[in-house]
Amino acid sequence: MQATLRVQAHKALFDQEVVSSFFPAVHIYHISAEYTCSYCMWGYMENFRLYTEALERGERVRPTKFKLVPGGNHFLHCDAPELLLREIIEGSVAE
Repeated sequence: MQATLRVQAHKALFDQEVVSSFFPAVHIYHISAEYTCSYCMWGYMENFRLYTEALERGERVRPTKFKLVPGGNHFLHCDAPELLLREIIEGSVAE
């Protein structure tokens, strides 16, 4: 199942034809927390790496902002919901 999810996520975020054809105005805001579990942090770091490499190659990808919330953990939505909502609101404002 992981392989299937990886292919689908990569296609939705990095496939130039899909990005141009389906919901081309959609922007991604990838939030993670400083003290999250290792596999979530790996996903955040890997997505950042893939995004950066695609941009360096000049590919058209979904516009993505990355935010690592200082001091947060995997349960940010329970432990600090106000902080999470503030981060979402600030990250959703167009630059």
